[in-house]
Amino acid sequence: MWKLRCELGLAGIFGHLLLWLIGGLVTCGLAFFLFPYSFGETVINSTHLVDEQGRVLGRLRCTQGVAGHIGHAIIWWLLAIVTLGIAGFFYMYRVASDLLSATVIDPVRA
Repeated sequence: MWKLRCELGLAGIFGHLLLWLIGGLVTCGLAFFLFPYSFGETVINSTHLVDEQGRVLGRLRCTQGVAGHIGHAIIWWLLAIVTLGIAGFFYMYRVASDLLSATVIDPVRA
C-alpha cells in the first residue's frame, strides 16, 4: 500500500509564516486572502508518494499558478464583503479543491 509522506520541516514552516506575516503587514492584510493557496501549495509540494518499504515513488507538485490564485482570491474577497464574511467558510473548501485538482505526481527516477 502506498502512502503520502510530507517532509515539511519546522524551518520551512517558520520561514513561510514569516514571509506571509511581512506580506500581510505591507499590504494591510490583503495578502492574507492568498495565504490559503500558498499554505496548501507548500504542503502539497513538500509531499512524496512512498511504498511499503519507504522508497519514494513520486513527488506531488501543484501546477496552479499565481494568476489563478489572485483571480480566485479577488472573487472570494468580494463574496466575503457581500456576505459579511460567511463566504470565508466556503472559501477554505474551494481552495483545497482547486489545489488538489491542480496537483500531479511526478515520478522519481530510480
